[in-house]
Amino acid sequence: MHDFGYTYGKPPVLAHYTPPSHCSSHNVSKIVLEWKATSRGVQYDRIFGVWLGGVEILRSCTAEPSSIGDVWTVEKDITRYYSLLMKNQTLSVFLGYLVDSTYTGVYHVNITFHLYPAEEQLSYNETNSDNSASGYGSHADLILPISRNLPLNEGLWFQIEIQLTSGRKNSKSPKMLIELYWREVVVSMDGEVVGAILPFTMIFTGGIYPLLWRPITGIGSFDLPSYDIEITPFLGIIFDGKTHEFGFSVTNALNVHIVDWMVKSSNGNMTTSSTQDFNGSNRMVIGNDGSLQIVNQMTDFNDCLCRAPIFFYLIKSFKRFPLYVFSDFSSQGNGDFVGIVNLTLGFNEESPRV
Repeated sequence: MHDFGYTYGKPPVLAHYTPPSHCSSHNVSKIVLEWKATSRGVQYDRIFGVWLGGVEILRSCTAEPSSIGDVWTVEKDITRYYSLLMKNQTLSVFLGYLVDSTYTGVYHVNITFHLYPAEEQLSYNETNSDNSASGYGSHADLILPISRNLPLNEGLWFQIEIQLTSGRKNSKSPKMLIELYWREVVVSMDGEVVGAILPFTMIFTGGIYPLLWRPITGIGSFDLPSYDIEITPFLGIIFDGKTHEFGFSVTNALNVHIVDWMVKSSNGNMTTSSTQDFNGSNRMVIGNDGSLQIVNQMTDFNDCLCRAPIFFYLIKSFKRFPLYVFSDFSSQGNGDFVGIVNLTLGFNEESPRV
């Protein structure tokens, strides 16, 4: 248990993780991280991260507490990080926020790892993880973190700053409105692009209209999605004995993005090719001096890994992220406002077994 008070500019909370002595690496079928927290008072939604051995295993958003207090629990299947959890590691938690006369809420947090014994013998590429259908949920024998090293006075993630010109900031064209809702995370190796991601549109517990998220919360706000970029076709270059540089960039939208990355490896030699397909649309209507806003957005993100020279799919994934927002607020003339908000948010993914 740890109490998070005024934490801006302070280092992450550290703890020693030791796997259970009675649990061997051969008889675990599922591992679940449980985050349980409580708070009472006033606070905005805050982003926090949990790292094990420098690998981010949970990124989440806090609930906005009330004056009578709130309790919330997040459970995440982290079986895919199994090789990390079988060794002694440093557990790091960063939750940055402030406590003063206005923002009075203190977060009391407890983190627990639940290891479940296997009921039957599983093959190397077979798990009980909910993510195993996509092919990305299988165990990795080696996980290499690409994150900032301790000690730090903030989280272990990298901050990628976006350079926007003054012309873009001041533009009133429809094209600028579309660009501001569009962002793409690009991964490169030695200066060459090896993959990209169109992230899911996250709406946190204070987003758009806070009362939308009581008692439910937005999709992924308590367990922000992670994304897999298939680099199997580049393994021949990565393991050539030379030093290589991985880079990250983000196009448009927010001026700062926080990014963590890791590399997973497994056994086997093969020739592969990877394909990604992106498509997106965004339509916005703004009226009544900004009081009326309508957003209709659709993002499609598909990828596949094929085995060459024959055209045989190893992994296929099809994602669609719809977002529709209608908000209209009007003044009643006495300091009160009346608002109407309709929202549709979807995270649709198909990962057929191949």
